[in-house]
Amino acid sequence: MTLEDLKQYNFGYYFDDENGVRIYKDETDLEGKGLQMATADQLFEEFYESHPEMLFIVEIKNGGEKGIEACKILADILDRYPVYKDRVVIGTFNDEIEQELKTNYPDLLRGAPTGSAAKFIITQYLFVNLFDDGDFACLQIPMSYDVGIELPLVSKSIVDRAHRRNIAVQYWTINDADDMRTLIKMGVDCIMTDDPLLMKQVLKEFE
Repeated sequence: MTLEDLKQYNFGYYFDDENGVRIYKDETDLEGKGLQMATADQLFEEFYESHPEMLFIVEIKNGGEKGIEACKILADILDRYPVYKDRVVIGTFNDEIEQELKTNYPDLLRGAPTGSAAKFIITQYLFVNLFDDGDFACLQIPMSYDVGIELPLVSKSIVDRAHRRNIAVQYWTINDADDMRTLIKMGVDCIMTDDPLLMKQVLKEFE
């Protein structure tokens, strides 16, 4: 689909307010209500002057040619917003795309894809982290991995060891208040959630 195709869709259609009501379901003024898809360029332009301190995670979903093209597009956009080069982390689940970023766009910050994240965590558990050569900026992980058995990843030692290597630790996708509290107490750097209102309420407890 083209961008113009996508702009015909209401991206707030399934949004529920705190009362469980889909308040944008029948909205027709999509542009006026901000319910259209925005490009990365539009997003950065919106906040660049007013909020240069903003932090972003941009995930490249595709592998292959489309993923490689997305790397170039994103790098070209960030050339126009140089301050954000140190504030945008590019994530991917695709090892091929990580290698593309690492080889051709070394000045961009990368999150660890699944393979690199798993290698980092395993070497930490086995106390052989000297053998891990990951040079990513962020470790982006769930609270557990299912590898035939469930491997718990909520560990202060993982966070501490990552921090000693100047790697930020970010957990996804956390929608439970008690899980949020646990991660905050561990000193994680980012909690990704589908429920920002809940996250805001939990953060107030720690003020």
